[in-house]
Amino acid sequence: MDLINSIFRPYLDLFVIVFIDDILVYSRSKDKHANHLRAVLQVLRDRELYAKFSKCEFWLDYVSFLGHIVLDAGIAVDTQKIEGVKTWPRPMTPTEVRSFLGLAGYYRRFIEGFSSLSTPLTKLTQKAAKFQWTEACEHSFQELKDRLTSAPVLALPEGSESFVVYYDASGVRLGCVLIQHGKVITYASRQLRKHEKNYSTHDLDLVAVMHALKIWRHYLYGVHIDIFTDHKSLPYIFRQKELNQRQRQWLELLKDYDVDILYHPGKANVVANALNRRSMEGFSSISSPLTKLTQKTVKFQWSEGCEKSFQELKKRLTNAPVLTLPEGTQGFVVYCDAFRLGLGFVLMQNGKVIAYASRQLKVHEKNYPTHDLELGVVVFALKIWRHYLYGIHVDVLTDVFNMCLVRKRKISDREGGLSYSKIMT
Repeated sequence: MDLINSIFRPYLDLFVIVFIDDILVYSRSKDKHANHLRAVLQVLRDRELYAKFSKCEFWLDYVSFLGHIVLDAGIAVDTQKIEGVKTWPRPMTPTEVRSFLGLAGYYRRFIEGFSSLSTPLTKLTQKAAKFQWTEACEHSFQELKDRLTSAPVLALPEGSESFVVYYDASGVRLGCVLIQHGKVITYASRQLRKHEKNYSTHDLDLVAVMHALKIWRHYLYGVHIDIFTDHKSLPYIFRQKELNQRQRQWLELLKDYDVDILYHPGKANVVANALNRRSMEGFSSISSPLTKLTQKTVKFQWSEGCEKSFQELKKRLTNAPVLTLPEGTQGFVVYCDAFRLGLGFVLMQNGKVIAYASRQLKVHEKNYPTHDLELGVVVFALKIWRHYLYGIHVDVLTDVFNMCLVRKRKISDREGGLSYSKIMT
């Protein structure tokens, strides 16, 4: 392996991957692939090394490598390697449980919440634990088998573009997901160690952040990262004056990365929530009856409105439209509307829908005049779609005539680069 690594060192991670005596050559196009193959074969010839032709495969659309299938869409579990999982018998001893968890753990990056799912089985492998197969163990065993045999295709990271990390930390375990361009790259999770169970909520969140940065260092070092947290004080960690020794060590590690820690409210699944809202027009108004049930001061009572909202959301989710990906920086239009239930907007480009967005009005906003509501919806739309619209021309269309005066008040200048030079009614 050292020999192969040394002779291909100039090409490693550019278009060559080496594992022992296996050489994988990958390319973005057929023309580049032909050049890459010539370069690899020439290196072997120069060093008088030979590849057995019967063991070589060329011009493949996908390849099985180290128990994975690498294809254009991303990376997936090799079905041949996990075929035996479907008929895997129930483990009868701690050793057999370890054997099953060893296979499942190898593919844990494909399984969201692996640590939580495997907890009942993991407890059976502890020395002091009595081996007793419970209903929870059976559920864990069957669920892991199902997840392994229907594992998703994970996207491959693209270059050095920015990443997003979502995490969640509880008193028992922590979990993280790495995302790029809205596509899942990998999952990770682990149980808390004994001493970590005594940490404060603030420190547990930092443990999860450190775990993500360490295990994904090869992806994240040297690129920009947005880390989303539901702990309101965590984004201010860099300005916190009084830190204990442990927090100072974590802060030193954080400074090695180009990272922004951003706050999002609630324990909800932000990834799924964002993706669903993006493809659903009027999400806020449709979900309003159900949202009210989640408020602390409200008595839980399932009404006709709740049932209608529930059924409509299910229908919209199963029949979600295909949204267009933005192209270039021309032809963006934002349609805005404000009403007493909430704010709604649509982002379009060249007549095609890019995304929908909506939110309910906050308590103090319900007393605003119509003009102020319309102004608020414009500013909010430009903020949430800043990654699309920053620094380019945008047409904003609204049904309130007085909004045409916004341009004179130079709102766009205060937005710092969000140029919407035409506001029409």
